[in-house]
Amino acid sequence: DQLDADGDDHGDACDVCVTPGFDDDGADYDDDGIPCALDPCPHDGPNPPSYPNAVGPAQEITISGATIDGQGSFVTVAPGSQFTLAYQWAVNFCACANCYTQGMVGISGHPPGQCFYNWGEEKNCMSWDGEETQVFTAPNEPGLYYLRAARTWDFKCIENAELSDESAEFAAICVK
Repeated sequence: DQLDADGDDHGDACDVCVTPGFDDDGADYDDDGIPCALDPCPHDGPNPPSYPNAVGPAQEITISGATIDGQGSFVTVAPGSQFTLAYQWAVNFCACANCYTQGMVGISGHPPGQCFYNWGEEKNCMSWDGEETQVFTAPNEPGLYYLRAARTWDFKCIENAELSDESAEFAAICVK
């Protein structure tokens, strides 16, 4: 929970003006011409955020060099459109030495995710890496959506696996 000194429902860390009575919903943080109160992606303006070149290891997965449609790690896409995600991955799964382990990526909160790694115990506790290119479909609702990696222990890729680990976030799309 963030402090909100002026009571405008914008935490002080993200508030343009912490003066009581100032309505900063009309502010345009990202300079894209859309007031923050109406902007489905409040960080997609002329200087969008960037992600580090490598994220991890989170759940024994490192993702690096992510690009969406060949542009970068943060892009704007149309609702329901397909986009291509390319990235490098590295794993060393030892947390469950006798398990079948999957490494997967996807849009957090919007299955399906897609596996990039699915091996049994004979491959555990060894370093593996590779490159992957996968096609995803953007959600239909405008907004900011995060791409994250996750590890599961099953005999196959679990398409609706939870991708909730924020430390495994490596890219994002703005749908509008």
